[in-house]
Amino acid sequence: MKKCLLILLFVLFFISCKQDKPADVEIEEMSQTAEELSQSFTERIPPITDDFKVNIYELQERIKIEPDNVDLRKQFCASAYSTEKMVMVTMGLARMTNPETGEPINRGMVERAAKIDATRWALYGTNWLMYDYQPAFKEIKGNFTRKTQVINKVVVGDSLFLYLASDLSQ
Repeated sequence: MKKCLLILLFVLFFISCKQDKPADVEIEEMSQTAEELSQSFTERIPPITDDFKVNIYELQERIKIEPDNVDLRKQFCASAYSTEKMVMVTMGLARMTNPETGEPINRGMVERAAKIDATRWALYGTNWLMYDYQPAFKEIKGNFTRKTQVINKVVVGDSLFLYLASDLSQ
């Protein structure tokens, strides 16, 4: 009985050791692929000019004022999305001081808030491209799961403007 148990344990150990090796190789290959993908995404990010930054800011602000205006959504998508590079660039905005107390807000929290805002705009832009410029602004729900990269940050007065590139090739 002991011999059978010992042989069974040896066989199980041998099988488990054999199965671990391919998994390790597969993980390495997957991480290399992810690294290569991130490099190709970075290379596809279009350069942004000051005119682009102003235009995206103005379009986003106008959409907030006129959330039902489909023409503004079309203009936003035409400006923010590069069809040849399959990258959308959006802007997030965050205040750097508490408006009630005037106290400065932790820089990390300010950047996080601006990135969340830029990601929300990327979610809108992606949905507008996919669903004939619907839904109206303020009517979106969901998560944005595309690869993103912060490409620029500008402080103007009390506000941080953060520009985010999103990979829509997936």
